Amino acid sequence: MVLGSYYVQTRAFVSAGVLGPCYLSGVMTTLVLLINEFADRDADAGSGRKTFVTLYGYNGGLAIYLALALSCYAVVVAGVAAMHWPPYALLALVTLPLPFQAFRLGRASLGDWGRFLGAVKATILMNFLFLCILAISFVV
Repeated sequence: MVLGSYYVQTRAFVSAGVLGPCYLSGVMTTLVLLINEFADRDADAGSGRKTFVTLYGYNGGLAIYLALALSCYAVVVAGVAAMHWPPYALLALVTLPLPFQAFRLGRASLGDWGRFLGAVKATILMNFLFLCILAISFVV
């Protein structure tokens, strides 16, 4: 969606400054989908669905979750350091505690899906705040 919007407005496909936001939007959406796979692991495995959690288990899925989340913060720092993005983009780093919170809560509540919902909520909040802050930083 980000790349499509960029193309409509600029009539160009690729720019170093736009590939990062495309990645971030996609990964943040993936994180919401990934965290929601945990409670469905047994049903997904029983029906042959291949998800991160069915393929790599709970701990592997959480490791993938954290690695993907942290990659988003690395992309923001790299975008600003390369001077493709405004310095205000670094404000997205205020959401950095959220993936750690989701990871810790997720690991502590595996099997207790009522408590695990806190990890899902932290992920949705991270997605929303991170992308809103990043979008505003490009407008300001």
